[in-house]
Amino acid sequence: MGNKSIPNIAIETIGKGRRPLKAIKGFVDLPCWSDYFLTKEPNYLFKTKVMKNGRIELWVDGQINDGGTFHIDHEQTNAYFYLLEHQERIKNSILQTLKQEFPAYRCICCLGSRRRRLS
Repeated sequence: MGNKSIPNIAIETIGKGRRPLKAIKGFVDLPCWSDYFLTKEPNYLFKTKVMKNGRIELWVDGQINDGGTFHIDHEQTNAYFYLLEHQERIKNSILQTLKQEFPAYRCICCLGSRRRRLS
């Protein structure tokens, strides 16, 4: 994959109080997931939103240095670009598996304000 680096990521401070933590965070754009529902479950409360433009929050594992720089392993970078390149195939595989594993949900898949059959 060469010397590519993951775009749109930076060190962010998360948490408050005495010991805030630093994390490598950003976003990834996966257009094939536009208008699908994304469910989050913080503190066991469901939050659902429709993904716009396929933008998904991205957390990256890496080493944060004292000087405000960070290092990410090649495996993380390779995984990022693999996901971008194969996003449609990955999405189709996930949806196909859901259809097989959950026949009760086979009929209808909600996509934004539209309903589309999984086929």
